Amino acid sequence: MEGVMAVDLPQREHIRDDLKGILKGELLFDDLSCALYSTDASIFEVRPIGVVVPRDEEDVQALVRYASEHRVPLVPRGAGTGLAGEALGDGLIVDLSKHFRRILDVGADTVRVQPGVVYRDLARELARIGRRFAPDPANGECTLGGMWATNASGARAFRHGFTRDHVLRLRIVLDNGDAVDVGRQSRWPIGETSGRLNDIISSVVTLLEQHAQTIQTCRPRTRFHRCGYLLHDVLDAESLDLARLLIGSEGTLALFTEATLRTLPLPGGRAVVLLGFVRLDTALRAAQLASATGPTACDLIDHRLLSLARGSHSSVADLVPAVAEAVLLVEYEADTPAEAARQAHELAHRLQRYERLALCAHVAVDDPSCQRLWQVRESIFPSLYGLRGTTQPLAFVEDVGVPPELLPGYLHRVQEVLQRHETTASYLFHTATGQVH
Repeated sequence: MEGVMAVDLPQREHIRDDLKGILKGELLFDDLSCALYSTDASIFEVRPIGVVVPRDEEDVQALVRYASEHRVPLVPRGAGTGLAGEALGDGLIVDLSKHFRRILDVGADTVRVQPGVVYRDLARELARIGRRFAPDPANGECTLGGMWATNASGARAFRHGFTRDHVLRLRIVLDNGDAVDVGRQSRWPIGETSGRLNDIISSVVTLLEQHAQTIQTCRPRTRFHRCGYLLHDVLDAESLDLARLLIGSEGTLALFTEATLRTLPLPGGRAVVLLGFVRLDTALRAAQLASATGPTACDLIDHRLLSLARGSHSSVADLVPAVAEAVLLVEYEADTPAEAARQAHELAHRLQRYERLALCAHVAVDDPSCQRLWQVRESIFPSLYGLRGTTQPLAFVEDVGVPPELLPGYLHRVQEVLQRHETTASYLFHTATGQVH
């Protein structure tokens, strides 16, 4: 939503006083609150006009109507765990993490939730009935609304896809304050829907049809990317899926107030392989071979992150020799534990004994052992951001999408740039989807 980019103190107080008369939720316009909400997990800092914590959907509707009329930007915010400044802006921050935390309905294969629900809490609730929401971001404390806004993926996206593949319907607030439900629906507007929504459907259909060739031609070749709106797989001959379009739009097209998500059964069997390598480029070659076997996840950790993991967890030193420059974590899911174990052992044998690429290999086939191996990765970021001293890590280039087969060349060129600037970087690759952290 376009709006004013700079607001002086009298204007800020005027906006706050206006909102007091129309909202039930909290209004945080003091200097401390604005300072707190000016940062997130990224390197950026943007001071907002103020912060609105809506109490319910009616509050969101009233806020959007006011903001649209007065051309004030709205920036929805969840847990603030994003590393690219997605939750920052110089308008009004809309904090949906406090009052929109309800799991509204759990069905046989769906769940209806509000955007402030924390991913880890939903995972725990669904596990009780043997289900899961398949996307699994690295930070389990993120909110579902943040996942919808960024089309979050995680380590298991190679098998299970991205957030937009698991969102059936969204309830959103449009720029005129209408609250509507959208998903896959007829591409021809019908009378019982919102007049504003009908206009949007017509405009979007026209836009997508007029530029269909460009959308297809310019679609990124990578499975993972964070560039622009996700316009592919939205329109077909009979229907338009506005939910798929809205996922990944980072709050720029509408505000989310709830969603219906598809859930999947927990796997019947799971196995994890941890492999150590003396060279990073060797690990990347092994990752390409591993990805061809159809794993659920395939993550590569470089030596700097591996050193942090060794320092924070003694078990890592027991698993990975000190000479290892990289570690590959490969996970398989199957209908039975025996099938998952077979796939894991075959990969370990191939990469260590046959291809002679891996320095070491450890296979885990029960849940506690699998979690122990994944702990190598999960221990990294708390250790990274807990470093003492004057030198601190910065997530500067985040979520790069690279065709998996081009990762070795990409890494080589990045290292050349870093050497020219006399700096260093650490890497975590989701190698099967080509996502680089």
